[in-house]
Amino acid sequence: MSRCHARLTKWSSRVYIGSSKMYALQLFVCNRVVDGDRDREVLCKTCAKKSLTHVRHEPRLHGLLTEPIPDDSHIFGGAWYMRMVERFGPPPMEWVMAAEINQKIAEGWVDGAWKYEDKAQSNNSGTEQAMEKTVKKVPKKGTAAPARAPKPAPAPVPISLTTIAPVEIMYKEAAKPIRTFETDSYTITKGVFRDIPVWILPNGKMYDMDPAGNPKTLLDETYAFKA
Repeated sequence: MSRCHARLTKWSSRVYIGSSKMYALQLFVCNRVVDGDRDREVLCKTCAKKSLTHVRHEPRLHGLLTEPIPDDSHIFGGAWYMRMVERFGPPPMEWVMAAEINQKIAEGWVDGAWKYEDKAQSNNSGTEQAMEKTVKKVPKKGTAAPARAPKPAPAPVPISLTTIAPVEIMYKEAAKPIRTFETDSYTITKGVFRDIPVWILPNGKMYDMDPAGNPKTLLDETYAFKA
């Protein structure tokens, strides 16, 4: 006995393709075996009854795993899927990774299975090529990133020199008049104390005189006025 070669899908695996409202589907294999020993029998009894033209995708038989995906199938990797990805962008990355895993399972499910990589390389288009439009490439480890040309230095901006004209003083504050305040005043008397000329204050305190005759130093002694 051999494994069933049917290429199937599930409606629950659908997802929008890029910015469109178009659905993409993932590939699923049939886990039943083929009855009979004849080599031409590659489908199980259940899948042999499926239609290749059913209006709904899940009940439909999307060809054999050893054949290319039909042109009108919405399964990941097919011709219709490639056209939609080229036009609207790829589905979410998580979905694409899951679809690739299911495709890898199908490629190892039976001998001579159709391979998605061969089709992508021959057409030079597909999910990886469409992703390059939206995902920035990151250089691999050990490879140097391409050097960017240095930006040209900005041209110097000419500076015009302007002569500064002298500022004319339009206002000047006038000198304020000297203000005098009332203070306590008293009269000092010129006299002689122990043969020293002195200035005598009303309270008896005395100042000696400088060479010009002005009061100089306050003396410790007190002048005693005569009654």
